Amino acid sequence: MPIPESLKADLMKKIQQDRLIPPPAQALHGVHAEPTVNLGELKPKVTALSPEDLVLLTVEANGNYNEVIKFIREMNPYGDQVIAFPKFDFTSNFDRTDIETLADDKGIKVAGWLRRKYAQAAEQSSDMEMSLADKNQCFYWNFRYPDDPKVVDEENPPKGGEMMSLQITKAVRIPFVYRRSKDGTLLLGHIVIGYEGAGSM
Repeated sequence: MPIPESLKADLMKKIQQDRLIPPPAQALHGVHAEPTVNLGELKPKVTALSPEDLVLLTVEANGNYNEVIKFIREMNPYGDQVIAFPKFDFTSNFDRTDIETLADDKGIKVAGWLRRKYAQAAEQSSDMEMSLADKNQCFYWNFRYPDDPKVVDEENPPKGGEMMSLQITKAVRIPFVYRRSKDGTLLLGHIVIGYEGAGSM
């Protein structure tokens, strides 16, 4: 049977909503949002899909996943004149996940609690199942959204939205060299990718 469109809609709504402020705090912050989509409630619907439909759902999502690199390149705030980038010429999962060799040969640094986990050897726990020792191996990045509010008072500009602490279970730091277009200066930059696991929210 076809994948229910309502299931696809709820999954996309979860992506759009991210982590909304819990209802009791909404009034305090002046936020009036729709109820969050609970992934726990969607689990039975995904589990009920046939193996063929589950593959279709995964393939569709992975198609969007593969567009990430184009998005990252176009979002580069330093321009598009990248003149040196590591070669991703891996032939096996071992090559791809040998973090010492990645650092020595390609300058790519991988760190964090799940530094030795990857797609074919994935971590099966969630945020609520982590020990304190696990959490201590994570990075905690401050993140604020929105971060570009209108300035109505030059002496006391607003700071934007609520500051969130993101629990980053794995971070990947990829170096590149780029040329500054205005004067030809060569500079070193990095793309830093952080994987944040939020559990069954």
